[in-house]
Amino acid sequence: MAKHALLAFPGVIFKGPLHTINIWGTPMIGPGTQIGAYVEIGDDVVIGEDCVIGAYTFIPPKVRIGNRVWIGPRVTFSNDKYPPSSTLIETHIADDCIIGIGALICPGAHLAPASRIGAGAVVVHGVPPGHSRAWYVGNPARPVA
Repeated sequence: MAKHALLAFPGVIFKGPLHTINIWGTPMIGPGTQIGAYVEIGDDVVIGEDCVIGAYTFIPPKVRIGNRVWIGPRVTFSNDKYPPSSTLIETHIADDCIIGIGALICPGAHLAPASRIGAGAVVVHGVPPGHSRAWYVGNPARPVA
């Protein structure tokens, strides 16, 4: 990413060297969001305000992330159930969610506000409303009893 590209994202804090961050297309990134090194953010992505995106995270097109979301390093989002296809599926992460290190968020998953996803979890369907603040862990991710 070139230094002049910083002008497209006022208020965004880049935590790694700019040449290690790959932002392509026209994503929207809110002010106060911190982006770690080696992060890839695709076209048609929306990231809210005051988020933290950990190093080596992959966010492809059609991912919608709310405000104050913490995403650990090496989290991978997917947008296509049967690649390669032209049908991209939206994924929604609501406000105040926490996603642990190395989690995989499958296409079409919806996380309710304040959802908690454990490290390495594979989120297939998401977290339904009313289950916020419960930790979801495992493959497939399930709430911890």
